[in-house]
Order: sequence, then structure tokens, then C-alpha cells
Amino acid sequence: MQALEATVEGLSDRLTHDPFLSESLHAMLSSVTAIQATSGILAQTQELEPLQQRRFQANIYDESARLSDLSQSLARYFDRPADDVQATSTPLDEVDVFLSANNHHFPALEVGTVGAVEKVIAGGEGLVSQAARSIARGLLLQYVHDAETMPLDAFLTTGRDVNFETSRLAQHFGVALPSIFRRLAFLPQSEVDPRFGLIQCDASGAVLLRKSLHGFALPRYGAACSLLPLYQALGRPHIAFRAVLQTPDDISVMAEAFCIYLGDPGSDAPPILRATMVIRPYQPLGRAGGSQNTLPVLRVGSSCRVCPHLACAARREPSIHAASN
Repeated sequence: MQALEATVEGLSDRLTHDPFLSESLHAMLSSVTAIQATSGILAQTQELEPLQQRRFQANIYDESARLSDLSQSLARYFDRPADDVQATSTPLDEVDVFLSANNHHFPALEVGTVGAVEKVIAGGEGLVSQAARSIARGLLLQYVHDAETMPLDAFLTTGRDVNFETSRLAQHFGVALPSIFRRLAFLPQSEVDPRFGLIQCDASGAVLLRKSLHGFALPRYGAACSLLPLYQALGRPHIAFRAVLQTPDDISVMAEAFCIYLGDPGSDAPPILRATMVIRPYQPLGRAGGSQNTLPVLRVGSSCRVCPHLACAARREPSIHAASN
């Protein structure tokens, strides 16, 4: 069931957000409309001059040929592997592939040399477009800054001592919580247990950066579950929001979100917000359990369309599960 839901969600994302699909479907609709309008004139007009009739027939032929080409192009597009389609549809998707190929960790950047960023980008798998390379450059420069502020060995040692408690890490290194969130998500997987996931968005909810956690998929695009602490944090900047998230598959993770203002907008200028959420497997007992046991528990889904929580007050559209009940 989880695999089927992921397939439905992935297809929905492609139909909604893929620029190629959007443009192709719009062009097909335009061609169908033109054919319908022209054929309607031919069928409803009793007397047409031969020249006008040939012109209308030529229009129908041209639009039909265009529609055929578009259909073949779409068929070839859908014949491509799904992962390949997702990987190259937008610059952010290219960056997602690039980060995943490197397991969200870059040993060459741990020494804090900015010059190494260009070498990493030049050899980056999945970075096809200039826009993707530009986005990746910004992320990697931030990575270098985080590595300089929180050296890997010191961060791992302190993290293990405090069970990777974010507030204590922030106090120890003198940085804001989003910096701690990023550092946790970009740690080498072989050196840290538990592993961490991450998602970042702007005020519109558009996803800027993400790293999913096994068993808890994070949205690639917008229209995710509105109950996620990520979105709650947007409403109260500079105040941490923590909760235990429980999925329909009874997988529980602890999530912590924090939203910051970027720069000083000045008077009458809209504030620029960035919200970041880090997730880790929930540990209700033991050393990490004390404060976690008092956190609110939220039943969340990946998106309304595939979420089985039918009675959710935050639901904005019917679920595919409703049709089967």
C-alpha cells in the first residue's frame, strides 16, 4: 500500500509541477480546441466558398499533425524511467539528485576551503543546468561555512555527548538552530546514529532543500501535509516548534522546526522567511526520552490525496482512500 501511495503521489507531482508536462498538455488542449472550433464551422455552415473550405480543412490537417506529434512526444516521455524524469524536470530536482548521489555529505568541503566547491560542482552527478549548478553552489558555500563553524570531529563528539540535542548543540557552538539542523542532516551516515532528515521552505511553502528519512518521505514539491511543524513554524518565527509525527504506517519521528527572518526588510517591506525542519526516529525511552515524552503527537500524511486519515480537520481535498470505503 505504501508503494502504491508513493506512486500516486509521484504521478500527481509530475502532472502538477513538471514544466514539460504542463506545456505539452496545454499545447494539446489548444490543438484539440482549434480542431473542434474549425470542424464546428464546417459542420454548421451550409455554404462556404471553396477557398474558405480548403483553408479550414488545411487548419484541421495542420492541427491534427501537431496533435499527433505532441502525443508521440508525451508517449516517449512516459516511456523513460520515472527516476530519470524526476531527476531532470527542474533545477531543484537536479540538486536533489546531486545531494542524494553524495549521501548529503562532502568530505572535500570539511576542511573549510571555498575553492573546493567548484571542483565538487564540476564533478557533480545530476547537475545538468546552469540554474541547478547555481543553487548547488549556494548550498555548498553554506556547507563550507557550517563546517568552519562546527568542525566535523568536534560536532560528532559533542553531539554524542548530548545525544544530538539541538538546543544544547546550538548553545555549545554559538549558532542558530537552522545551522544545527543542516549540520545534522549532512553528517556522514557511517558516523551517526540515528540518522537525520531535513526539509526547508520559504513563506509560500515551496521546498528549497530536503533529505528524506527512511520510512518518512518528505514532499518534493508543495501541497504537503499542513500539520507538519515546518509550516507551523512559519507562523511564529524564531520560536522552536517540536512534535512527534506519526504516519499512517505507524512510523514515528521526532520533528523540530524553526523559522528565521532573512535580512532586515525595513518598514512596509514584506519579511523574507525561511523555515527548516529536522527529523529523527522517535526514541520514547532511554536517554533521549525525557522531554520527548511530553511532546504533542500529530497524525500526519504525505499529502491529502493519499492520506488515509479521512476525518482530519486540516483536509483540503478528498483522499483516494475514501473511494474504497
